[in-house]
Amino acid sequence: DNIHDYLKGLQEKGGNEFGEKSMYTFLDLALRCCDRRKQERPKMIEVAKEIKLIEQSLGVASTEYRDKLKRKGKKVYLA
Repeated sequence: DNIHDYLKGLQEKGGNEFGEKSMYTFLDLALRCCDRRKQERPKMIEVAKEIKLIEQSLGVASTEYRDKLKRKGKKVYLA
């Protein structure tokens, strides 16, 4: 639920800039997080850094969106 809300917020903030390449980058990261082999899954710090890079490539200021989620009482796990 949080990831969906987070991505929706990125899309709304990024508008048309939230393109296919960014979605594939995020999907690749998500799939690596689900790998059956523990040693192949990225550490959470690496996940947070990659998400931050995706945000920066979009020019999205997501802190406003995270604050909005927190005000709604939702937990936000992204750095």
